[in-house]
Amino acid sequence: SQAGGMGGKTGLYDVGVPIKENTKLGYKLAREGDSIDLGYANLNSRRGRVGHQIAHTLTTGVQQGTLHFVDLSPPPVVTEECRSLNTRQCGVHKYKGECSGVLAEDGARAVLTPAKENVRQNGRRMKEPEEPMFTITATDRHGILYHGRIRRLVPRECLRLQGYYDWQIDKIIDCTSDAQLYKQAGNGVTVTVIEAIGALLRKADAERKELELSEKG
Repeated sequence: SQAGGMGGKTGLYDVGVPIKENTKLGYKLAREGDSIDLGYANLNSRRGRVGHQIAHTLTTGVQQGTLHFVDLSPPPVVTEECRSLNTRQCGVHKYKGECSGVLAEDGARAVLTPAKENVRQNGRRMKEPEEPMFTITATDRHGILYHGRIRRLVPRECLRLQGYYDWQIDKIIDCTSDAQLYKQAGNGVTVTVIEAIGALLRKADAERKELELSEKG
């Protein structure tokens, strides 16, 4: 990190984030490039949460994280390194890049129309972590917020959300423009949702017929 204060040059800080562990100290410091085991984060009986410059064993769940920092001043830029610390480590600061804080995230967030700064809408523009995606439409552009950065969904991701398989997408993606692919995804229906609705209607129809037969008998 940079020297403390705004030009005071009082020395360099060894910046680390304490991660709860079952050790004598009760924690282990995680620094840039370290991996963090996020499973059962509130338990005090776990050890080996921090992997120094290595990743933990990959699993089918989302249980690994890394450190990201965010400026505590406008604009809140997300950085890989802690840019600066000072003696007033609280609240929003006045000068750009004056002080850094740790960016805490629980998962990816769905974002509606990330390319537009101002939009007129009644509902939410951003969902909670790990909530389902917004409804895919032919006109709106969608994105995700992850590690403090927003990016829009590419056509392949939109088609996947609509139930397309990758082998189907591969056949059309090279000969179709992105604009047309977005429209195709937005105008389509989600295969898995329609299938689930159809199964429920079929079940309800069978139960109705069974009830009618029992009443006649």
